[in-house]
Amino acid sequence: MSCNDVKTAISAYADGALPPDGEESMFVHLGTCADCRRFLGHVLDTRAAIAAMPRADVPESLDRTVLALKPGIAREKTQRSRWLADLWMRRLSIPLPSAAIVALALLSITIFSLSLLLKPNEVPLMSLPPVDVCAEHPGAPDHNE
Repeated sequence: MSCNDVKTAISAYADGALPPDGEESMFVHLGTCADCRRFLGHVLDTRAAIAAMPRADVPESLDRTVLALKPGIAREKTQRSRWLADLWMRRLSIPLPSAAIVALALLSITIFSLSLLLKPNEVPLMSLPPVDVCAEHPGAPDHNE
């Protein structure tokens, strides 16, 4: 058995879920591998520390809520949220900078257009009253005399 297989077997052994034939090969490996023996010690120490802890007072409503959950629902939610986050980032990686460039261009065009239209020293020609150039003004000197 490889060390990874033995570590998986150790976890199952600590939970009481390892079949007897798996125990034999695990213990044979433990006789030759100090790293896996340390891992077994840590797992057994952790289980003993958890067993020695006082039980927490949990409201019955929480027990009912947790027991009513479908197995794997938390995993499904995290996978779905991870998928949505990846999709969101992929969908924004190109359109967002493009939209920023378009918005900047529109803002520049608007500011340029307004600066042309709102020059204070110039009066637009369309706002001047029509003038008859050929009409004579009363009181103006007559040049034909």
